[in-house]
Amino acid sequence: MTRASNSTRSFGIGASTLGVDAMIASNLSCMPGLNSGWLSMNRVVLTTLFITPLFLVAGTFFPISQLPEGVQIASQANPLHHLVELVRDSCFGFKATDLLRVAFLVTFAVLLWRVAVRRMEKRLID
Repeated sequence: MTRASNSTRSFGIGASTLGVDAMIASNLSCMPGLNSGWLSMNRVVLTTLFITPLFLVAGTFFPISQLPEGVQIASQANPLHHLVELVRDSCFGFKATDLLRVAFLVTFAVLLWRVAVRRMEKRLID
């Protein structure tokens, strides 16, 4: 019996959590009321207008080096690009620049969290 390499184990863990995520998402979308009305339409608009283009310029499906130079520069501000690079580097070996990627993602998350709190406070107070 041979031992699995680290990359094989990482892929197995990622694939298994992806399956759990898909199961949860499918159950949520089957709940009554979630597939009808404004929520369903907002999910379609959100996916079509924002999430799909972000994945296309994140280097998820092909390297961003094949994109035009302006798009390459813009993709550096895309948090999904940094996340994709961190996942790749976790499988193939970490680099020194990964700490900067983690710092960018933490800063981005804290910034958006503050924006969400501020908007919620306005909504609750007004």
